[in-house]
Amino acid sequence: MKTDSAFQIGKTHDICEDFALTGSFKSAGDDAYYAIVSDGCSSSPNTDLGSRLLSFSIANELKQLYTNSSERYKISKKLRNLSDDLCIARARSSIQSLNLPQDSLDATALIAYTEPGKTEIAIKGDGCVAIGLKDKRTLIVNVEFISSFPFYLNYLPEYGHRYMSWKLKNLENDGGRKVVISIINKDGSYEVLNGNCMVDTFKYEENKKEHLNSEKWISTQWNNQGAEISFINPNKNVVEFIVLMSDGINSFYRTENNDTSLINSNIDYREVISEALNFKNFNGKFVQRRLNRFTKFCQNNDWHHSDDISFGAIYFGE
Repeated sequence: MKTDSAFQIGKTHDICEDFALTGSFKSAGDDAYYAIVSDGCSSSPNTDLGSRLLSFSIANELKQLYTNSSERYKISKKLRNLSDDLCIARARSSIQSLNLPQDSLDATALIAYTEPGKTEIAIKGDGCVAIGLKDKRTLIVNVEFISSFPFYLNYLPEYGHRYMSWKLKNLENDGGRKVVISIINKDGSYEVLNGNCMVDTFKYEENKKEHLNSEKWISTQWNNQGAEISFINPNKNVVEFIVLMSDGINSFYRTENNDTSLINSNIDYREVISEALNFKNFNGKFVQRRLNRFTKFCQNNDWHHSDDISFGAIYFGE
């Protein structure tokens, strides 16, 4: 298995507030791999630093759970057992030592953790997850907040008034978050499997024999704070890679010249993902290399992204 990450500033930003972090934990038993993506809130101060501190805090908490034999079983059950309070507490301690405002930690967090045979993903706020299948299709789970007011771990637990303000704002918008599940085909076309998930769970069924014998191998659950994804991959014949992405993947547009003026038109995020994640191989810094090539593609085709973008990937091959 391999991991890699990359991030890039958006066209309307002065500083990149996204961050991505990947790695592995070594032990006497099986190795564990992780990917973390964090997107700092543009309207809060110093969130470029906050997203980094939050990512390292989460990674440290994952390591503590993994290396503590009495606690390790928790991760193998559900990533949801990762303590939100401890993750944000560690980051707050760093912010306080730097004498920075507490809202510097206003940032989303996407977390993926995998051990042999099992992978868990948690979305704290908004963002997008791509699950690359061996048959070259890609399953996409996209979480957005209609209110443009996503959940942040920094709303918990001491800052209860901020959490209540967030909750009330999203209640005004029918729950606030929207989960869309799609499949991108090999030719780049896509199908929407569920355009507005309003129930608690979704199970993706794959009946092809070259995949798993199990009818349902991936499960998605969500609440008003984000989403959780779980899947099994015992023989590496189903999933090739997973990539976590910040919501900047939704900010792409193309510029067209109509002889009298320039017109900007939005690009569907699934079209962006189809091109951005078109990996040729998974050697070395495979995500950064792909982002470099994708950037050249964007320049040649007048594609732009207004928001920062970040990618954290885990490749399941050798």
